[in-house]
Amino acid sequence: RKYTSAAATLTKEQLHDLVFRLNEDERDTLMNTLKQFESNKVKAQFEGQLAASTWRSRFGRPAKLPKPGLGDVDPTGKYCAMPDDWLAKKFAEITPAPSTQDLMKLCVINALPFVGFGFLDNFTMIIAGDYIEHSLGMFMCLSTMAAAGLGNTISDVIGIGSAFYIERIAELVGIKPPNLSPVQLEMKSSRRSANFGRVLGITVGCLLGMCPLFFMNEDKKSKSTEKESESKVSTDTTKTTAS
Repeated sequence: RKYTSAAATLTKEQLHDLVFRLNEDERDTLMNTLKQFESNKVKAQFEGQLAASTWRSRFGRPAKLPKPGLGDVDPTGKYCAMPDDWLAKKFAEITPAPSTQDLMKLCVINALPFVGFGFLDNFTMIIAGDYIEHSLGMFMCLSTMAAAGLGNTISDVIGIGSAFYIERIAELVGIKPPNLSPVQLEMKSSRRSANFGRVLGITVGCLLGMCPLFFMNEDKKSKSTEKESESKVSTDTTKTTAS
């Protein structure tokens, strides 16, 4: 497109007056026009350069972009941007898999907090369930499963409140996490190792949390229940004889 030139060169004072006579919309249009002019001017400088003639990096992007204040802008429009997911896929292909030692550390790091969670969950459930069964159960006629369910509710509430402290205690053990990149942590081997550690930790924690069962005196409980049943039978017999 060809443009007509002014009859005479405008002075600084004339340009100043021209700008102040414009309204806001006209000033915005003028600014956009000047930016477009500068863009076309820079584009003309690189018109003869093709993307195929530049050195390329490992992932197909240009190794260097034009320097004169363009940043990431491509004035010629010939540099094709690569999708981020494609770049991540290519980067994952050249990233080495985690070593066996790193996978073991990852497994242990994920197992430690779940040992605490499992222990606290089972320990609180057994203690609270036993107390509910032998206190409220005498007045509300609660079954053993109902008492266990209420105890599990209490243990879950306590587990939510103590999650931060359990994680802090697990960090104090001193085992440092492996130095793995985000790409390595997303690999299948890393995910399997982390999940195996969580399963192992929660299993060990739940088994350790059953320790209150060793200290509960079942003989006293059975004797008390036998006495209650005998007293009920005796009252029933007295009623029948009286009638």
